[in-house]
Amino acid sequence: MPSSPPRPGAREPVSKRVNGTYVVIGLVTFTGLFGLAFWWFQSHAFYSETRADEHTVTIDGVGYPVTEWNSIDATSSPLKMRACFLIREEIEALAALDPEPLVAPGWFRCFNAEVIAENLASGYTKAYVAERNNPRGFDRIVAVFPGGRAYMWRQPNGILGE
Repeated sequence: MPSSPPRPGAREPVSKRVNGTYVVIGLVTFTGLFGLAFWWFQSHAFYSETRADEHTVTIDGVGYPVTEWNSIDATSSPLKMRACFLIREEIEALAALDPEPLVAPGWFRCFNAEVIAENLASGYTKAYVAERNNPRGFDRIVAVFPGGRAYMWRQPNGILGE
């Protein structure tokens, strides 16, 4: 005997309905992939890393030879520049008033902003203004530890306002 057509408003058999588990799995997968892509773009995508045995760092218009150069930078923001190096000469430049090293991406291990900041606060490390207002609104700062280990970063200088 042929089956009768379904009544209006009748439910389909269970085997033909979409199971909510597939929707949840799809949403969780999409969220995980989106989060991974977001993290990668924030911490890796725009950075370029440079390493050199010898390099020259300009501090207040004077070129200083440095060794063990390791740096990262990105064109997407002036705040992404960080560098670690060894400098043997005494620096003659203006002292930085409020040096605040910014945290580097976790994969750039030579630059530890917390340790640099602690040593600056205690007076163990000296910070110098390497270049003012380049690009506009940012100063390039160099912090030098006794023994010559040095770190460089850019920080806002306040002329652009808050």
